[in-house]
Amino acid sequence: MTTGTSFISCNGSRVYTEHQIGSSAMWQQYGMIDGGHNYMYVVSYAEVYVSYGEEAGLLSAFNALAKEAFPEATFSVEEPLWNVIKAGMHAEEDGIVFSSEEFTQGSVSIEEGRAVIEVFAASESVGASEGDGTAVRFTVENAGTNEYVPVSEAAEQAFMTVTDFDRAYARFEWGLNANNADISGTLSFASVASLAPAQLKATLCDGEMMLSVGEIYEDAVMKTPSGGFCKLHFSAFDMIRPGNPGEKSYEVTAGGVSAAYVRTAFAVLSFTVVDKEYYQLKDDTDNVLILSEEGKERYNYCKSMEITCNENGTFHISAIVDGSAAVMYVESVKLTVSGIGEQEEVVFPEDVQKSYDEYFSTSA
Repeated sequence: MTTGTSFISCNGSRVYTEHQIGSSAMWQQYGMIDGGHNYMYVVSYAEVYVSYGEEAGLLSAFNALAKEAFPEATFSVEEPLWNVIKAGMHAEEDGIVFSSEEFTQGSVSIEEGRAVIEVFAASESVGASEGDGTAVRFTVENAGTNEYVPVSEAAEQAFMTVTDFDRAYARFEWGLNANNADISGTLSFASVASLAPAQLKATLCDGEMMLSVGEIYEDAVMKTPSGGFCKLHFSAFDMIRPGNPGEKSYEVTAGGVSAAYVRTAFAVLSFTVVDKEYYQLKDDTDNVLILSEEGKERYNYCKSMEITCNENGTFHISAIVDGSAAVMYVESVKLTVSGIGEQEEVVFPEDVQKSYDEYFSTSA
């Protein structure tokens, strides 16, 4: 049995977290919240990380600690621990308890300004040996109070090194990883494609997505009856290839399909691998990203790119590309991503829904 203790102290704008195995501090982190940006300084790495989004402060710290406490658990990658706890929580005579696929037992006790969450993860969910498991106690202190949370001098200095580029990229990364958003814009094609400019539209909600480029291209990601995801794809370019009957049909993929995110929608333009090193801040701006020299090498089909990362939760992408088949013969791109984090059910076209129903009725 592996046992550990995690401690969180938070006053709303500053956070201190610590995870221990036995009596040894294994992981310490200081955090600061400022304008939607989360600054996290990890002591063992002596580095500061910047993220952006609605999940800040206490929740961010709690979920980060969970990844340290249960590094091999499925929820560390697929879903934040707090979401797992909420889904499996219920009241009993002795207080609040919870359970899930990962946990055989757990409890929550709440007092003014303090909460204690105890969890026990079964061996198969954390990669432990047979019959073993991991028990962790999360203690939350100073929540909802005005007590000052001390931050180390090293963390304070690290927070001061954060740049406009760090903040802009954090907003961009947050947007790319959103699974609720609207995307709209225009694609212009090379003359070889003999196509007029087309509107790209995409709606994403809870991992589902409906994306269309005019009437020539469609991608749908839909939840399956078993709770996973499947993909339905149509391309007019496939209809004109030798051996194709020339009729509109959808290719259905039901295995190995992941939930859709904003970055999923950009796969149509071969824009799938995103690293901070690929970008830099445009001169005389504090929110416009352009390709760095590494980025130009990585996206060698891209002649130019500008990404405006606004603080209102939207960002704009404009790019000039080479018009090759790798980017669906597109020469220029203008896209706007908005509504990030807003819940809006995806409405699938009738022919997409029909193909979905036919596939799962025959494969059941």
